[in-house]
Amino acid sequence: MKPQFGKPARRRIRAFDLGPNLIEHQIGAKRIKDVIWMLPEDRDAVIATYSGQNVALPLYKEHRPEHGSYGAVHLEVGPDGGLDQVVDYSPVGRELVESGAYMYDSPEVVHSAPDALGRKRLRDVRSA
Repeated sequence: MKPQFGKPARRRIRAFDLGPNLIEHQIGAKRIKDVIWMLPEDRDAVIATYSGQNVALPLYKEHRPEHGSYGAVHLEVGPDGGLDQVVDYSPVGRELVESGAYMYDSPEVVHSAPDALGRKRLRDVRSA
């Protein structure tokens, strides 16, 4: 995703496509690339879990709640069947995104152990 300095903050952000998704996460100082698969049944299970919680996911700067929430993320099925995050920004959050001071979100995801085909599959999205 390219920065959009000075443009309105996007409300809909793709979280996962159907099929394989290249992700990058960090353990300590090391960045690790991995592939997480999302099949339609995985997406449906994630949406069902999210819907059952009846609460939006907080959008924290650097995953640090002590900085306060800069918005809330709702999960929805995208027009093409993928999984989208729909963001409602606080006024401060909108300003941070539109100024370029805050350029990306980083959802916390849970995946399965490799299945019979060796695929790690999406199980949950917990925060952003």
